[in-house]
Amino acid sequence: MQIHTVTTSVKDRYVKMSAQIQWDGVKPNVPDELIFNLPSVFSQHSAENMNGFLTALLPVAMFSGEDIHIQGAISEKLLYNLREFQRVLHFWYPQWFSIVAISADRTILSCAQTATGVMSSFSGGVDSMYTFLSHLPENEPLPTKQVTHSLFIEAFDTPIISEETQAQKISAYGKVMQKLDIDFVPVSTNAKDFYYFNNEEAMAVTYTAILIGTAQLTEGVIRNFYFSADNTHDFPLVSTISHTLVPLMSSDGLAASVYGASITKMEKLQKLITWPVSYEHLTVCWENPQGLKNCGTCVKCCHTTAGLDMLDALQLYPTFPATVFHNKIRNRLQEPHFFYFTKTWINFAKQYRRRDYIFDFTFVLWRNRCIQYIFKPAAKVLTAPLRYVFVLSARLKQRSSMYSKLIYWVKKT
Repeated sequence: MQIHTVTTSVKDRYVKMSAQIQWDGVKPNVPDELIFNLPSVFSQHSAENMNGFLTALLPVAMFSGEDIHIQGAISEKLLYNLREFQRVLHFWYPQWFSIVAISADRTILSCAQTATGVMSSFSGGVDSMYTFLSHLPENEPLPTKQVTHSLFIEAFDTPIISEETQAQKISAYGKVMQKLDIDFVPVSTNAKDFYYFNNEEAMAVTYTAILIGTAQLTEGVIRNFYFSADNTHDFPLVSTISHTLVPLMSSDGLAASVYGASITKMEKLQKLITWPVSYEHLTVCWENPQGLKNCGTCVKCCHTTAGLDMLDALQLYPTFPATVFHNKIRNRLQEPHFFYFTKTWINFAKQYRRRDYIFDFTFVLWRNRCIQYIFKPAAKVLTAPLRYVFVLSARLKQRSSMYSKLIYWVKKT
């Protein structure tokens, strides 16, 4: 894989950074060009610095087994760190990610020694809002660790891309940041289109590369970047591998770190309900977002509304329906490697002595256990003879014209 030199163009208030991507092997169904659109304040980013483009595409190259050459310069520290990044990802998921060679025209040391900015990822969800709130000046005593910028990547936190919804979020969050004297950094990119894995788990352990790669484009202004942990350290690997991988994407110019992995989702909600700004702006919807309105029925909405209800705070949040949809909680389908989420919410319900939620989440757990461990295996056993009949029929068609005519007559009648 060849990542060609970055080209930049400024239009209105945004700068477009793009690079042509050339494949050494068979090109999958992905774009020819990786594109980022950032606020024009970052237009001074050196076109030679290819850190963000390399980071964003490395999991794709590993999945396809393509070595990468950068037609430009990359950070020495990043180049070194990405060796271990690859070893970790390959160690845990060798069936998907191979170790590839990375080369570049040049390596560079920090181009951002004077940068003092501190950036936090921000999607409007529980995790990112908690990280952001924790690093506001009134909550973070160390001046060099207080957040100065918030990064919002359009359509990054949901598979449903609604231009109207994204525009409403950018407008609303931009106004919030302006009141708090925080620089808001909305970014659009087609990086997700390169992740052709078609595999929920593989995407879950690599999406952070897009986030950190985007943040690296702000080097020269931003020195530290906070990634908001989705889950606590004791969750299964699919949900916590980012805790190891994110720091390994640090470059000479940008230090990436993980925040909030020792705090449960309920503890984060406990903090957020004391911050009135969150009331009108908390958005977690995954399947059917409508601006800043949450559908209340998708998995993230169900969990969040249940948590807010247990804290007796749901009425504070007009971004959610006023009612918890218990039937949607119980009907949720779940793969085994995500059972831990349900177990966690059972514990939350027990902690708050909510028998209704104990029943809901226990029902989810056992329903999906039955589906995954009883019904699915049984279906395979029962359908095996049918598959054998179809295979035998196909062979007989090839060997007997009379049989083929008979099958044709049966289907026709």
